[in-house]
Amino acid sequence: MEKILSFIIIALSLFVSIASYAEIKPLRIPLHAAKITLDPSGIQDLSSLFVSRQVNCQLVRSYGSVISLEAAQSIHFITPTKILITVKNGMTFHDGSPVTANDVVASLNHLKKSRHTLRNIFNWIKQIEILNQRQISITLIKPVPQFLNVLSSPNYAIFKKEFLANAKNNSDLWRFPLGCGKYKVNESSDRVVKLTPAHHGKSIEFYLNKDDQVISSSIDNYDIVDLHIVGKPGNLAHYRSIELFDPTQIYLGLNTQSNHWKKREDRCSFFAKLDATKVIKQYAGLAKPAADILPEGVLGYRSSLPTLQKLKKQFALINTAKINQFCLSYLTVSVPKEYRAEYQHMIERLYPNVRTTEITNNKRFGIDFINSQCDALIAGIKSNTLDGYDLLAIFSLPDPNFTGYIDKKITKEIEGSQNESDPKSRVLMYRHIVNEIEESCVIHPILTIPMKLVFIRKELHTPNIGKGPFNEYDLSEVYD
Repeated sequence: MEKILSFIIIALSLFVSIASYAEIKPLRIPLHAAKITLDPSGIQDLSSLFVSRQVNCQLVRSYGSVISLEAAQSIHFITPTKILITVKNGMTFHDGSPVTANDVVASLNHLKKSRHTLRNIFNWIKQIEILNQRQISITLIKPVPQFLNVLSSPNYAIFKKEFLANAKNNSDLWRFPLGCGKYKVNESSDRVVKLTPAHHGKSIEFYLNKDDQVISSSIDNYDIVDLHIVGKPGNLAHYRSIELFDPTQIYLGLNTQSNHWKKREDRCSFFAKLDATKVIKQYAGLAKPAADILPEGVLGYRSSLPTLQKLKKQFALINTAKINQFCLSYLTVSVPKEYRAEYQHMIERLYPNVRTTEITNNKRFGIDFINSQCDALIAGIKSNTLDGYDLLAIFSLPDPNFTGYIDKKITKEIEGSQNESDPKSRVLMYRHIVNEIEESCVIHPILTIPMKLVFIRKELHTPNIGKGPFNEYDLSEVYD
């Protein structure tokens, strides 16, 4: 009898141990990046935004077309230009201190002073006033219907005021930002970023992957994968796949600071002869030819390319610039390693001698590319607000502009478009700007990937996934 009882106790202990392990087993997720940045004032790629979403809180978040309060208890438009925001009572940072109105204003001021792109919201704000510890008042220059929609995009995180002051003198602190999200960073290296839940939920391990792909035989190392899967699909038997509307567009930009591409005629002739048919075929049905500089589903998109078609016809018979060796650069987070050879072949049909380079630092990719004197960059860009401004803004500031083409008139028009509150009028302005950019022949849309394919381990439940962009998904909702 004692032996039986001992066996039962051992068996129960083993069961409890296994159950506890299953409970604390972390989510393992590969990222499309060799490096990430959690400083929202810089240029954040999708992987950085995905990690930031778990670590940070914002006043409001968007879930598709629905805007939900997060750190805000309430938001009231007292008049069309005066907004009263109350911070949620009990909202705390990772150190346990409360989120206050002072922290919210300090965070907005940090972005206003240091962010070089996606700054349209600050053009609308006339004044921000702290009323008390939990309330602020924002006065707009004029009524802006899209104000809350932009504020809900993943670019307006709240940080503790003291942390921002310290990080100003020590940028290394951004590896462990003091945010108010559901997770905090407890390990950050060149290989992995580990998060622990602030209250409840699974811990998370993000693995940096500069190749932007996972070999199918090693997929069991991960629980949620949105990278390209290389190899036989048999190893995916333990996963379910879902498609999410999350359009990304791949572009080829020319370095106009290079002597090869200073002349518009040379740039237009090159674009007129590009044939991306085999590149698109490589994506096995996930990609389709780009129909506009703006991706489908984004405000300002148009499904025809009269300007590009006209340019192609006009410059098709003009010889391309003479280049002994063509330099092609990849923004590694944009193109899976398996696909890069086909992009190279696309160039080799025009320039047989091609060398390739990689850009892994997303924060400075525009400047790094321009300074490299490389000829062309393959880069993927997407909009989290599904508004054309997110993409056109690249041409209004030097840091993210990987073409090096700055036109003061276009810059003024891009910034001016954000003062237009009527969406129909704003679309007309976007189309005018797009036509001007197309005429300059500095950037060419190669292909569009409308849907994101995500593989999820079958035993995991992921409620609400797909209600917004994948990089905005709240991983604290995942459970076994």
